[in-house]
Amino acid sequence: MVDDRGKVFDEAPLLLAYGRAAVAYDLEDARFLFDHPRLGFLRVRVARPADSPTVREVSVHAPGSLFELTNREIQVLTLIAGGLGNREIGEALGAKPKTVDTHVARLLEKLDQSSRGGAAAVAVDRGLVCLPLPSNSATSLLGLTVGLLHRAVSTKASTPALVTQRAEQFRRPVRRRPLLIGRILPTDANLDDTDDMRRGGDLAIAEINARGGIRGRLLEDVPVQADIWSHASMMAAVDELGEQGVDALVFGYSMDRSQIPSLLGRAASFGFPVLHSCTSSKALEVVLDNPSEAGSIFQLCGVDRLYGDRFVSFVSGLRDSGQWTPGGRRIAVLDGYTGMSVFSDEAANAAQDRGWDVSRLPPSVLEIGGPEIATELDTHAPDALLLSTFLDESLLLRVLEHVRGWVPRPLVYALYTPSLSGFIERAGPLADGLVWSSLIGRYHDRIGGAFSTSFKRAYGRTPGMSQAGIQYDAVGLLSRAWSQVSHPRDFAAVCGRLREGVHRGVDGVYWFGSPGQGVLSYPDETPDPSISQAHLIFQIQDAQHWVIAPSPFAEAPFRSPSSASGRMPPPRPE
Repeated sequence: MVDDRGKVFDEAPLLLAYGRAAVAYDLEDARFLFDHPRLGFLRVRVARPADSPTVREVSVHAPGSLFELTNREIQVLTLIAGGLGNREIGEALGAKPKTVDTHVARLLEKLDQSSRGGAAAVAVDRGLVCLPLPSNSATSLLGLTVGLLHRAVSTKASTPALVTQRAEQFRRPVRRRPLLIGRILPTDANLDDTDDMRRGGDLAIAEINARGGIRGRLLEDVPVQADIWSHASMMAAVDELGEQGVDALVFGYSMDRSQIPSLLGRAASFGFPVLHSCTSSKALEVVLDNPSEAGSIFQLCGVDRLYGDRFVSFVSGLRDSGQWTPGGRRIAVLDGYTGMSVFSDEAANAAQDRGWDVSRLPPSVLEIGGPEIATELDTHAPDALLLSTFLDESLLLRVLEHVRGWVPRPLVYALYTPSLSGFIERAGPLADGLVWSSLIGRYHDRIGGAFSTSFKRAYGRTPGMSQAGIQYDAVGLLSRAWSQVSHPRDFAAVCGRLREGVHRGVDGVYWFGSPGQGVLSYPDETPDPSISQAHLIFQIQDAQHWVIAPSPFAEAPFRSPSSASGRMPPPRPE
């Protein structure tokens, strides 16, 4: 079967002859550059469909990156790959030894290789061997597929025994090296996000492999576990994956937030694309401060400071529109972990400008697990409470238990924690009315619904609202980029493709064209939802997560907090 979309075969019957030779020798797969008389070098693949043993598909494409090699340098590189020395190359090309020396030196420099062996490996790995060959070099290159094809087409005698013998070596099915996706998973098996991370990525890999992989390469997961609270453990995981030669790195977060720049710097040193969801301003600054060395780093979500900004605008909007009547004007804030600023000074100033009194709960509430949280809540007696509990579900539940009988009941606004799989079931009635937001949230649309259905079919449960989708989307982003480059180990080209275009995933829209290569947040950073990821605000109503903001993603109206009993909150301090 001939794929002649470019109408190139009429001018190059030799190209079809190579395809017929592949059939005659029952070759599984052949890739090479073909020197077309009019179009110059083209990339050619002669492959056998899985269900048609007597058919070969000949597909022709633009050459893509050739490392700025000249036609003559490509010929020299092909002969080097076949094992020829400079004297033999000169004889094959009719060139003087000094000229061949110059060609070899230049192509080594362009390929960034220090040896002929390295150049030969690049030539074979990236398909930089060419046809046709100089006629008197074909026998010497029978160890390469191009040598075999050229000899078979150029000889006029009956099939030489040597050619037939060498053809036997190429009849084995070609198994291309899989694409390795390194993933760092938390060591805490009891953390629901760990299972979501693993299975979200696994589902994407399984679906892509079922479709044949990426250009004949299957995807392979390379998981490494690390203690997300330990910088040393995370660094060791990055090093281990780098040493294993992965083609990309994906991870969720590192909770030692102050060390994120160091962690990302180490990951960037390997060159492969790094996709993470640390929700970190510091991570974005790594790329902003040094885009050349950190250009392989991509943040799959918005940054931490957006949480506080959004909280202020949301509760102020509810109050000003009459959707919620607070008992007073006091806001209490439990900020993020060390190195993570959720509620910035700018957010505090904005809250005060809108008539709120702002107080902060001490960081020790997070650091020591929050046993004094009840005393702190009674002291501050907030009308609205921002809780940066993130992975500390027990702390959030203690808060909900303590305030559920206050009259009026305060508006509790949590960050991320309710996204964990099974949170509503574990929280029970305490969860009713809870408002929460996440910069990473599964959309409630056809794409998100289809993902949830596939996930439940595969694993027997509904995915969480965040990391399952983000890991699934990360694999999709990498796969799209790999499908658009000539070779997955050309990391610069892969990262370039990640920066281009827009990807619509389970957890929203990914566009890395902004400085810092982080996803934009809607409506915090842009009014355009087509190039940004919605900062979703949910409320748990009737044991379900409902998006209540922003428009146009809202599915349900906000419900004002209700009182579970007549217990009055403690007197407000003067």
